[in-house]
This record gives sequence, C-alpha cells and structure tokens, in this order.
Amino acid sequence: NGWVIRVDSLGCLEPGCDSLFTAVDDPPVNNQIGMLLAPNPTVGEVRLSLSDPQAVLLGVRVMNMQGQVVEDMQFLRSATWHGCVLNLGNQAPGVYAVQARTSVGWVVGKVVKE
Repeated sequence: NGWVIRVDSLGCLEPGCDSLFTAVDDPPVNNQIGMLLAPNPTVGEVRLSLSDPQAVLLGVRVMNMQGQVVEDMQFLRSATWHGCVLNLGNQAPGVYAVQARTSVGWVVGKVVKE
C-alpha cells in the first residue's frame, strides 16, 4: 500500500475524502528499497538517498500536512538516479510527507522542517 493525498486541480483536498491519506495498490510500496532522508530534522536542504542499487529514482513528491504539493520532481529513467536534494528552505516548519517513485515501486517517508 502507498500513501497519497487526493487533491483537485488547484491543490485543494478533494471533497468527500475519507481521510487525508488514501491507500493505493499500483504501484506497490516496496519497503525493501530503503530511503534515507538526512538531515532530519532540517532547516533547509534534505538529501534523499535510496539504499537499493536496483532502484532507479523516477520521481519525488513532497507534500505538507494540508495536502499541498510543495515539490514535485521527475527524473529520466536512463539517468540512473539513486538520490536527490530536496529544498524545504522556503517552507513553513512542520512535517512533510515524501513519496519516491522508483523502478521497483514506491517508498515513503517523513521529514521535519524546523
């Protein structure tokens, strides 16, 4: 199961959502991948690293607890990305959900912005 936040085209939570996060089946969360977010907590930049050498990073989405996407990056499959830097420097202090889409499934985590 994965974690997603349902939002409309303006980034607002969809009416009628049962909860903030909704489980999805495709693609599956793969907890074997391993994602490191450091430093955590942070005051600005966070380095995202995948520990599974088979997992190629395809995209990263960072959302605040109001369901707004604050960062959304896509990567070329041929580039063999295994990590990236997220910049939360302009974001308010709080907890942020991080979803990483890889070639072998999703991995999710949380980062705290001080």
